[in-house]
Order: sequence, then C-alpha cells, then structure tokens
Amino acid sequence: MMLSPPLPSHLASPPPALPAHSEGGNCWNKPCDDPTHTCFVKHKLGLAGLALCRTDCPATWLCETRVDGGCGAAPLPPKLPHVSARLRALLTSRRPWLGVSLCDRASPPAGVLTFEISCFDGGMTGNRWVMVSNLLRRAACCAGVALLPPEFDHFPSTGASCFDFTAMRKVAHVKEREPLRLTPPAHQSCAANVSTSSKHWWWSPMLRETQAPPRFPPLPPTPAPSATGHSCWAQASCSNSSAIESLVSLLASMYVGFAVPGHVFGDKPCVAAARPSPPLVMHVRSGDIFTNWADGKHIHKHAGYQHDPFARGQPPLAFYRAAMEHHASLHLPNESSAMVVTSPDKANPILPSLLNGTAPPGAGTSIPVELSSSASFEADLTQLICAESLALSLSSLNPLLLSAPNAREVYFFTDKGCDAVNTSCRITRLAPAPPRRFWCISGYGTYRLLQNWRNDDAQRKEMLTYPVHAPVQVQGAPDGCVA
Repeated sequence: MMLSPPLPSHLASPPPALPAHSEGGNCWNKPCDDPTHTCFVKHKLGLAGLALCRTDCPATWLCETRVDGGCGAAPLPPKLPHVSARLRALLTSRRPWLGVSLCDRASPPAGVLTFEISCFDGGMTGNRWVMVSNLLRRAACCAGVALLPPEFDHFPSTGASCFDFTAMRKVAHVKEREPLRLTPPAHQSCAANVSTSSKHWWWSPMLRETQAPPRFPPLPPTPAPSATGHSCWAQASCSNSSAIESLVSLLASMYVGFAVPGHVFGDKPCVAAARPSPPLVMHVRSGDIFTNWADGKHIHKHAGYQHDPFARGQPPLAFYRAAMEHHASLHLPNESSAMVVTSPDKANPILPSLLNGTAPPGAGTSIPVELSSSASFEADLTQLICAESLALSLSSLNPLLLSAPNAREVYFFTDKGCDAVNTSCRITRLAPAPPRRFWCISGYGTYRLLQNWRNDDAQRKEMLTYPVHAPVQVQGAPDGCVA
C-alpha cells in the first residue's frame, strides 16, 4: 500500500532551473567575469536567487551584493529604527552585564576589535540564529564589538544590531562566586577584525576558522567534547561559561525580536489563548525533507540548494499524542487544547491523523486541535515563540525556540532513552521568565528515521506506528546547552 501522498501541484513538474552564469548571466554562485562589474541581487528565494553583473543596481532590486558566490554587504538603510525602551531595559536592568551596551549601527565604535556579519547567506532561519549566536559569542569572549545586518531574515527590525562588549574586561566578576572568563587579548581568536557573510559563522568559530581561507587568522583545533559528548561551542578560556551563554542567548533574542516576555516581532504582544489554559503548540516539521526528498534522492535540484538531509527524520505520531495526553493531565477537564504549526504544504504524513484524531489514546476528553499553516512564516513562527507549552520537532529552529522567554513546558523526542539527555551545559536564563520544565518522551528501541532519512514508504509507515513511553521530566534541554 502506498503511504506517500501525491506531490504538491507545484512539484508535479520540475520548476525552471535557475540560469547558470554562462547561460543567463546569473552570478549567484559564480563571480563576475568583468572585474569592473558588481554582482547585484535582484531577488532571493530560499537558498537561491537571481543576481546579475552590472555597473550599478536598479532601485527596484534588492541590491545586496554577491562576492565569489557568497553575499556581500548591502548598503545600510538611510534611517534605522530606534531600540525600544522595553528592549534597552533588558540590558540596563541586568547588573551582571555592566560593560555590555547597545551601540549605533550606523556609526559603530571605531578603532576597536570588530566582528561583523555583512549579510546572510546559507541556511535558513534556525541556521542563521546559530550564525548570529556564534558571532556574538566570539565578540563577547574577545571583548570586541558585534555588528549585524539591520534586520534578521526579513522580520521587523528591532534596531538592536550593534553590541559593544569592550568594557567587559573591566568587570571582575559576574557574580561573587562566578568569575567572568574572557579570552585573553593575545589569543589568536581575538587577533584581528572579521567581516564576512554569515556562512563563515555556521559552525563553532574555532572549528570553522581552522578550515577558513588564509585571509582569516588561523585558530587552534576545537577543544575535545566534554565527557557527555558536547563541546558547547567551546572557545579558548571563555569555553563552557554559563554567563557568556546566557548573555549570547539574550542578545540574539534582542536582535531577532522576542527577548521581551509576552512580546514578539515589532514589540507586538502575544495573542492570549482563547481557553483558560494555554494550548500545547506542536511544531510538525514538513517542507523540503518531504516534498524534495524521496527514496533517498532529491526530486529537484537547482543552484544554491544542494544538501544531504542525513538524519532529518521527524518524531513519530505517538510523540505528539503522548505530549497532548500529558498536557491534558496538567489542566482542568475541557480546558486543554492544541495547535499544530507546520508549513503550508502539510506534507508530513502524521498530519491527517494528528488533525483528525483529537483525542489521544487513553485520554478521557477530546482535545481540540487548531492548525497554523499560513503563507506567512512570521505568523507561524510567532505561534511557536509565544507558546507557553511547546512540543519540539527535530529542527534547526529548536535553539531559537528554546531561547524564547515564554515557554513553561517543553516536550521533546529521543530514541536514546531519557537518561541519556545531556545536562552538562545548563545555563541561567537572564530575561525575566517563568520557571521551565522539560519533558522527555522516549521511544521503544531504535527509530530508524534518525539514522538515515530516506522518505520512503517504510519510513513513513514507521512514523505512524512507532510507540513511545510516557513523558519523563528531565533537568535539561534536548541539546544540553540551551535552557
């Protein structure tokens, strides 16, 4: 029996390929032949786009530049938004962070060590959150200045895109018993300014720069992982510092636009739940891993979109069912509800059962399920960021979602057993936020989708039939380093 649904209409026939440089002049993945020309971006779609070699950029184009197949800096807008008083208060009211301040992106501090993301290329929103975090971590550890593009992934700009850490070396201690361990100024990682596109910061700065071109200062190898298997993006003497990790999480949230509890992009308040109890908001990953990947192969390929999903299999239906049942047990009868957040293609095979069967097995009452699957990624992401009860998919968005200050209950899936959850890198959440509980839902035995994702009929069937244990409260986040 074929369990795979038919391909969405937009994938029924191959889309027109992006023109190669030699065919249509698209310089997206290749530099201009004429050294007097600049590669200007006209528009972007996901990981690819159209860029042409020109002497100047038309006013109607995006006008970001591309350099050697990567992106280059776009001109700053003539007027940048002001940082709201509510957002500024997150830094000024935090005594441990005396020495960290917002600066003027249009006129940043001069003559100091500076680390800059000139533009975003490579990866999607979750990956770019990691890139931003890695740059902020490096700037903080080196007591330099961090410069970021004025807006993040086309979300409303917060104005918080310049952070000055230069006074941090004057702060002797974060707390009475916790010294603030910064990287020594003479260390190679703090030896020179770095201004490059975001893909330079995709991995740990130390790991990435050992593989970087010669124009970046070489760094020693990344320190070995801890006994629990996670290096927590270790960086010289600044490694494994809960104080630094807390600061990075806060500043990245300020930059993207959700650091203030109960507020999100553009300082908009989160919408209150219609029922007395907050709904369980469940992220169900769909999209390219189902629509552009079948039987272990790409369906369509085009420039700028070449990747191997590796272990991108998603949690089984039973994980979400168990989370719904447990969520219902924490609230009064008839008060529980759930919301599924997924991409508009709705290609994940568990969705029909999850949306149509509103009563989890063993539950005494029915749980209504609402769907958030719009053409606006910002609207759907808002639901996840504002969620007080959250069920995670297996997604690069998880570090971003775990940094949001609103979630009180977090459910996550593993097939390794909940006693294997890494809690070695617990950090203190700086933003005023409620206590958070993590619920681990483990499966019975190996979940083959996490070993080699193929999106074939057998794996899609396993998503519908794989059993799980009841949730167990654990003292840590899924990756052990974000709380």
